[in-house]
Amino acid sequence: MKLSFASFLAAVLISNGDAAKPKLSPLRGQAVVQSDAKPRAHMPKGSVMMPKGKSPKGKSSSSEERIDDGSSGFSAVYGMTNQPENEILVYSRNTSDGTLTYEGAVPTGGSGIGQDQTAPGDPLGAQDPMVVAGRCLLAVNAGSGSVSSFSIDSDSEISLVGTYSTGGTIPVSVAERGGVVYVLNAGSKGSIQGFTLSDMCDLSPIGNLIELDQGKAGVAPTDPPNGLATPAEVGFTPDGDLMVVIKVDGGGQNIPRPGVASLNHYKISSDGTTSAGTLTKTKVVGRPSSLPFAFDFDQVGNLLLAEVFDGALPSDFPNDLGFGAVTVWKENAGAGGSYTQVDTVNVGQPLTCWVRYNPTNQCAYTSNAGGDGSVSAVSTAGGIYKLAESKAAGLNGPIDLMWSQDGKNLYVLSPGVAPSPMFGSGQPLIRVYEAGRDSPCGLTLVQAISNGYDPSFIQGNGVAGIAVYPGNP
Repeated sequence: MKLSFASFLAAVLISNGDAAKPKLSPLRGQAVVQSDAKPRAHMPKGSVMMPKGKSPKGKSSSSEERIDDGSSGFSAVYGMTNQPENEILVYSRNTSDGTLTYEGAVPTGGSGIGQDQTAPGDPLGAQDPMVVAGRCLLAVNAGSGSVSSFSIDSDSEISLVGTYSTGGTIPVSVAERGGVVYVLNAGSKGSIQGFTLSDMCDLSPIGNLIELDQGKAGVAPTDPPNGLATPAEVGFTPDGDLMVVIKVDGGGQNIPRPGVASLNHYKISSDGTTSAGTLTKTKVVGRPSSLPFAFDFDQVGNLLLAEVFDGALPSDFPNDLGFGAVTVWKENAGAGGSYTQVDTVNVGQPLTCWVRYNPTNQCAYTSNAGGDGSVSAVSTAGGIYKLAESKAAGLNGPIDLMWSQDGKNLYVLSPGVAPSPMFGSGQPLIRVYEAGRDSPCGLTLVQAISNGYDPSFIQGNGVAGIAVYPGNP
């Protein structure tokens, strides 16, 4: 029996009645901002809604101003609506306490994709649909097969530079390193396309579109892709090569079994290009349909892989959701990009999908995407991998998450789709946490902000993506 991602999450998110209304109760140290505090407005493409007394600035003519490591002194956070007319939501960030103020929305020039093609609450089934690259912001448009690039002009201002074809269908993840950009397409067998990023945030394609290696049997279904099996993330390794995680090789036809995931390592040449011939594939064997999803790298360069199910898909799924895990992988010396698993940390929470590492406190954090979902914390201090807090934070169906560059604050997107008696539903929002106040890996909620996220978004495509300026190295 084929299990679609939609039926998977539908089984997870079923409630015994109507979804609860949003209930945002103020907590000690928490500022709750209601979604109608600053209404959204329709704006021409490439512009941003400015508060009274502010006017948009023109693009900088200096490349030194465009390439920036955060020395500008300001900070901002970005959300993405992923609606048919996709937009970027702009939030200025208070660098003292991490709290956000909604500034406006900017059209991407492309379109998002609907939850009917993947799943309620997780429309893209991927990590990093939006990233900061110096003074540029990159965001995928999954519904129109494109990636948009913006210049970051201030904490409240971004300008659309251009929207570019990714060469494939349903782009879901984007990565940048040293002016080289790769976009991951999830449609059909999946593919990657490279670009160079100029000082002024223009993108130019490099190399050929590379179809992912998913075996001779082909991939099914192809349109739409099965979210339980699609490629989940593209990113750069510490050495500057490229990594792509595929949840299940061969597509939805191999769900629920014998789905085997893979780590796909591509060598990057000096000009930023790669090819299918440079691929080294490491299969995640022994755990059928454990569904590896997102990844990050720790302080010693080990790969931290979020797996939805620790061990394998439970035999009684979806009645038994099982628990997720963070598995630790070390690149084999002189082996051309192959990896060996060296450790596993069960987080004790179901549906572990997204993972971010914070080098400041040497802790990794996962989003566990249930209705009464959670963020788990894993300590990596001293090279010892252990669970620090199974439930460092509780919130409704968390998906994308990102650290501020200073390591002070974690920003987590709650799409508001999952019926949650504890946390409410029906309203997407961003939750802001402070790290390490009560314990080394602990999280303290300081704000829940829904401004900019229209409740109707959850009836449409569903929201996705979060990024922070300045970006993390």
